[in-house]
Amino acid sequence: MKELIQKNPDGIFEYDRHKFFTFDEALMAEWQLNSPELDKAVLSQLMERFVDKTRYCTDGRGRFKPEKWDRLVEAKAKQLTSVQEKCYCEQLLEQYRADAEDKEINIAGDSTSGPAIDLVITEDPWTKKRLFYYLRAYEEGDNSTDYLRYCPFCGKKLTEITK
Repeated sequence: MKELIQKNPDGIFEYDRHKFFTFDEALMAEWQLNSPELDKAVLSQLMERFVDKTRYCTDGRGRFKPEKWDRLVEAKAKQLTSVQEKCYCEQLLEQYRADAEDKEINIAGDSTSGPAIDLVITEDPWTKKRLFYYLRAYEEGDNSTDYLRYCPFCGKKLTEITK
């Protein structure tokens, strides 16, 4: 089996954090890599590398219950394959890349109907390579945060995103 995630002896999971924002994204990619048709038996094998099923899928007396493991694999498969709406930070990045003319793009707020909060993406004016995210809140005047390192909505690391 091809592995994208490794489990260290100390229990820490290692995967390419530049390519995958979360463990679940890395697990989904590894599942697709090993089984393009998304076979649940393959997912079960992958999960066995990370979860001690004889410890967590038991009855109250320490006996292994395979039906509990099957329900856990089914729930994880449903979670991984569910189509989720893209976060604001991903939508902004797509809009930014699609519109090369605009140097600042915002989403979420509407200042014409009262107070608003925008998530804003802008490029580094000197290097033109690094992108910055910040929150801007306004109604009377304009207040904004410093550059965000993590998305306030989904928690993804934003500091290493480049053009």
